[in-house]
Amino acid sequence: MNSLAKKVTILQVLIVSFAIFAFIFYINFYLSSYIKQETEQKITANLTGLEQTVNVYNSALEDTAIKLFTVFESEFSHFHINVSEKIMVHGVETPLIAADGYTLNNNFAKVDAFTNLTGAVATIFAFHGDDFVRVSTSLKKEDGSRAMGTMLGKTSPAYEPIMKKQKYIGSARLFGQNYITVYAPIIENDKTVGILFIGYNFTEGLKH
Repeated sequence: MNSLAKKVTILQVLIVSFAIFAFIFYINFYLSSYIKQETEQKITANLTGLEQTVNVYNSALEDTAIKLFTVFESEFSHFHINVSEKIMVHGVETPLIAADGYTLNNNFAKVDAFTNLTGAVATIFAFHGDDFVRVSTSLKKEDGSRAMGTMLGKTSPAYEPIMKKQKYIGSARLFGQNYITVYAPIIENDKTVGILFIGYNFTEGLKH
């Protein structure tokens, strides 16, 4: 009997121990799953909130850029490009581009007035070969000089839309700075002869 009692006692202890172990394992598994689920939900919610915030910010920047472009565009009415007349722009031979009867090459009156008024940068491009060259700009390079005579470049996200006579509205990295930009084709006789551009620095947007 003593031996049987011991066996029963041991069995009871084992059963109780197993039950306790199973309970602890279940609680641990449940809590781990719950914590994991809660963490994932919180991370998802935070990421969704962050994405929404970024989208709202980007939308606000684009709206600002579009309004600024409207201001710059209103300064011009009629454009004309003369490919037979060349003007040197920072060592680059460029076709003459004019608006309302005055030459825009090396003329900073409009772009500087716009920048002084709004804080955004502006550029006038002329078609050059199979690219576009900056003939008037308030955009600065890393060394602080005007980005005169520099090209748009075929790798620019604006190049393809412009060649299709479409606007490009979006971000661009120019000379070490990030801008939300508007590029619009200047069209004469159904041909894209140049580009009007404005760029609003991301940093300026964050300040406001």
